[in-house]
Formats: sequence, structure tokens, C-alpha cells
Amino acid sequence: MGINAIGIEILEIGKIISEAKCNLNYDLKKLRTEVINLFSGINCDEFGLFSSKTDSEVKVIREKLYTNLQGAKTLANILPHLDNIISLKKRIEKVQDEAIRKFFTVLLSQKIVEFSEKKQSNNFISSFLTYLEDRYLTLYGTLKLAERLNINLSEGKVNIIKGDCTEMNFLKSNSIDGILTSPPYFDALDYIGNNKASIIILGFDDDLEIGSTDKYFKKFEDYKVDLPKSSKDLINLLKKSRRETKSQIVENYLKMMKLSFKECYRVLKTGGFYAMVISKFHSWS
Repeated sequence: MGINAIGIEILEIGKIISEAKCNLNYDLKKLRTEVINLFSGINCDEFGLFSSKTDSEVKVIREKLYTNLQGAKTLANILPHLDNIISLKKRIEKVQDEAIRKFFTVLLSQKIVEFSEKKQSNNFISSFLTYLEDRYLTLYGTLKLAERLNINLSEGKVNIIKGDCTEMNFLKSNSIDGILTSPPYFDALDYIGNNKASIIILGFDDDLEIGSTDKYFKKFEDYKVDLPKSSKDLINLLKKSRRETKSQIVENYLKMMKLSFKECYRVLKTGGFYAMVISKFHSWS
């Protein structure tokens, strides 16, 4: 919409998702053709359709899943669908248009997460086809509405960088007009764990090195960060309630957030804007 933007994602899979979300400059005819080509010759009612063609890759990925998800329900949920997932992945990798390939990959990752979270009896291929068609129609409607309103969605560039918002040394001080951010929940979601099956299957192995959201926060444990009194009071309250583990997670999280605020302040221009999306609900678990 004529605005240049920079996005920062700590996970490679998050970077791909953001790039797909921020790119609305699709050739709809070309996208529709690629959707048709992707499923050309596939009988969505058949199960295990491609197993003989993907045995070697499935074996490698299955071993990675066993190593990283041993004992987790996600492992049992996703294994019955692995052959068809890998087959779709290989087809998507052959798509020449990078933007469309990322669009398909993101939707595939989301469908993998859905199937890993809950046992599904549906055929993965037919479920993915339905989801892809739905997303295509949503995108089609968005682009047509923008056209009616004379909004040029191709103006402005969005550059997604894989990085950490507590160390934005790739950005100059006083260089950003505005910041919009939705900070991570400190323990309500495990952004790595919840996506682990998708991360493994799609080959984003570097993301596994972070381990988990808690492990990422833990790296701030030894950082010397002076927290405000309200934060210290909260941490002490948790300690008095014998919630030592929770208090440490909260302290690490608040240190991370303060370092992030400090970096955002550094790169933000004088008179710039900072907007944060937060939830008004939280449940202590």
C-alpha cells in the first residue's frame, strides 16, 4: 500500500510465513494454474498414494520426528499422513514462482500443524486441497476489493529479516518511522514446540536449535537487566507463592522484553510511533 516495511522473525518458518502474508502481489491466473497443476492426476480419495515414490525421504523424516517428538501425541497423529505430506511437499518444491511456492509452503505448514495437534481421519491431500482453495478465494476477494477501491497493493516493499528484536544491529539508530509488534506470550504458547512437526517435515532444521520458547527465554537468565519495581514485585510474589520455576520464566521474559523495548527505542525516529498488540485476558497455569 505504498509503505516500505521491515519485519523481524527469529524462526525461519516464521520468516517464510511473514513473507507470504505480506506479499499480496500475486498473478491470480498464474496462481490458479499452479493450484490445478499441483493436484493434477491425484485421486484425493486414495490413501498412501505416493508412498513408493517417497520411501527414502519419508524414512529420514520419520527418524527425525521420532528423535524430536518421542512420546508426544503429535508423533502418533502425524505419522499416518506422512507419505502424502512428503509427496505434496515435493510437488510444491517444483513450483517455479518463488512467491507462489512460499504461499503453498505456508499453507502446507499450517495444515501439518492442524493434523499434528489432533488425530484426523480425513485424507490429508483432500483436506489440503479444500484449504488451499479457500485461501485462494480469500486472496482473490481481497485483491478484487483492493482493485475496486483503487488501492495498489504492489507499492511498497516488505523485507523480512531472520533476527532477534533484542539485538537489531542490522538497523541504524533513528531510522524507523513506526513499529507495530505483537510480542510473544511468555508461557501460553510454545512457538517452536507447537510447530515442531511442521519444522521437521519442511526441513527448517535450524529452528530446532532454539529448542523451545522457554529455552529461548532462558538465555536471558544471566543478563544484567534492571527491571522496574512492578516487575520485581510480580517476580517476588511468585517466589513467595513457591512458584520458583514460574518466577524464573517471568523474569527471563521481562528481561527479554525490556531489551526489546530498548532496541526499538534506539531504531525509532524521534516522534515516531510504537504500537503493541496485547491481549486483555491471561490465565495463570
